[in-house]
Amino acid sequence: FSVYPNPASDIISITLNLKETTSVTVEISDVTGRLVAVIMNENQSGVVTKQFNTASLPNGNYLIWLKAKGQTLSQKLTVTH
Repeated sequence: FSVYPNPASDIISITLNLKETTSVTVEISDVTGRLVAVIMNENQSGVVTKQFNTASLPNGNYLIWLKAKGQTLSQKLTVTH
């Protein structure tokens, strides 16, 4: 999955490329592990793009978690306003 732009100041786009229909969860947490937002929690397939407005997040570093098919991936996100 990809996150653009990073660092972000307002809207980010998260793009997933799923080969088959599966339950997908995308979440943002702060660096202490506290859940900040759930961006997606649904069945999806194919190329999927979701947008999220980071304006409500303070400046700092976050983790974006992708959970699908029993696997978990993460990417660092930096928010600067």
